[in-house]
Amino acid sequence: LGDVYKRQVHDVSNVTKMAAMLDCDFEHKADLTKTATISYIQGLKTQTKRYAYVMVILSSHGLQSDIIISSDCEEIRLYDDIISPLNNKECPIFGGVPKIFVSNACRGNEKLLLRKGTLGYDGEKQAEQDSSEYKTDGEEIFSMGEPAPASGLHWPVGDVYKIFSTTPECVSLR
Repeated sequence: LGDVYKRQVHDVSNVTKMAAMLDCDFEHKADLTKTATISYIQGLKTQTKRYAYVMVILSSHGLQSDIIISSDCEEIRLYDDIISPLNNKECPIFGGVPKIFVSNACRGNEKLLLRKGTLGYDGEKQAEQDSSEYKTDGEEIFSMGEPAPASGLHWPVGDVYKIFSTTPECVSLR
């Protein structure tokens, strides 16, 4: 078996053990096409069981702009295709529930270097914040300074945590 495959098996084993220790429901899906991935995410919207949190872990090849590549080599937009369908407005069963998205994929082709104890880009490139990822269908996420919705209601888009294995524009060395 190749090194990459061995690391994948090891990662799945570790996540399975972690889920067991936390007494969590865990489903492992592998080699999904773009259609199957989106269908699976859409299917989560039909859940009737309330959860304390939802965690989606994606391990794939990736490109810039938070795009991952499916098994049929199609582009999947992390925000539009994975995160947005599970927001509080589109998926009320997860309203007010923390939704954690972990992406173990490259976000570009730059390599991080360790220089005098700090992480930096090859050369002098600086990461730019893409503000478009914080909008969906013309709606902006509410800022921290705005009053909370009335009791029992949730922000239309919120309770979302995105975790990446690397910084923007860089490779993920897993």
